[in-house]
Amino acid sequence: MSATALHPPTSDARVDRQLLVRVQRFIDESHAACDPAHGEAGIRVGSMIAAAGALAELSAAALAAVAQLNKRDRARVDALTEIALRALELSDVVHTRISAERVTAYARLRQGLDRLRRIAASAALLDRVCPEVVDSCGFTRAILTRVKGDEWLPWMAHFPDDPELAQRFAVWMNQQRFPTSALGRDLLRLRPVVVRDASADPRDYGPMIEFSGTTSFVAAPITPAGRLVGILYADRHPDEDPLDELDRDLLWSFAEDFGRTYERVVLIERMRAQHVHVSKAFEFAENMMGSLANAEIELSRTPEGRLPAAGDAALDTSVAPVDVSELLTTREVEVLAMMVRGHSNATIAEQLIIKEGTVKSHVKHILRKLDAVNRAEAISRYIGRAG
Repeated sequence: MSATALHPPTSDARVDRQLLVRVQRFIDESHAACDPAHGEAGIRVGSMIAAAGALAELSAAALAAVAQLNKRDRARVDALTEIALRALELSDVVHTRISAERVTAYARLRQGLDRLRRIAASAALLDRVCPEVVDSCGFTRAILTRVKGDEWLPWMAHFPDDPELAQRFAVWMNQQRFPTSALGRDLLRLRPVVVRDASADPRDYGPMIEFSGTTSFVAAPITPAGRLVGILYADRHPDEDPLDELDRDLLWSFAEDFGRTYERVVLIERMRAQHVHVSKAFEFAENMMGSLANAEIELSRTPEGRLPAAGDAALDTSVAPVDVSELLTTREVEVLAMMVRGHSNATIAEQLIIKEGTVKSHVKHILRKLDAVNRAEAISRYIGRAG
């Protein structure tokens, strides 16, 4: 849309017909651009906001010109008043269109975020975030960077319009380490930014801008639990309309929701891992208690073949510290280590890919070599030697 500037009226309050023609052309072009029949080819929100502002100024200038005209110039007064009213009406149409575009954009955003929320693995979530920025927010490309301590690290990129550049960029960015100071004040204060001229803006780090070839971009912080952990960047093809505040707000909403989703998935994964760890610990303790409770009590000599001396503990069956590897074969050490973890003979056989009968034979040899009467005592001796 080409906006024709409306010059203020002359000092003698004359508005010539050429000015009226330019004003009328501006109104007609604005009305055509805001026509719903344009569909996806219509102007973007940023352009529409600028058009609405220009129309408001146009209406005010026309009314100011009317106030300076001679009342006897009735025809010109009526023409300017009509233009002012039509400009105000069209401004209202533009604002209605802006609202409709925002509703449509946020609806697409919600659909994309819903798809991310259905992903149960943190690794899969990270793999999907950049493509979803492109698909649900209307951008051409997206980049995910990490913030780790005092470093800012480019990490993942999705350039569906230029796969070759995406591959080269991936290789390049995985070798980079930038200081967090390069992020700029707004991002460090957890505020999104829209940069309309990337080459002239000092808030971002020049090498990444130069390598990616971006001309303008939006960036939004990722802040799970209120801590800056990453930055999402997005841009559009240079031939397309420039980025505006709606693009910035969309990416910010996306980054905030993604941060909460990622935090939830990671916490669930940690809880599951802890549950497995605790379950194994309880299983080991249960097997140990079972072995101790079911073990037979027998009289036995010490490994030296003598009865306990008077100074020894009455039932002390400990032996002098000897490296287990000196007493047992490599396979027997493996079997004993799995016994310590509470595995049954069947489980040991399955993991070592041997017969269960062979496991039983190894266990007997282990008990004999460690002078233990049962598995629990062998485990106790092993732990004592290892300690």
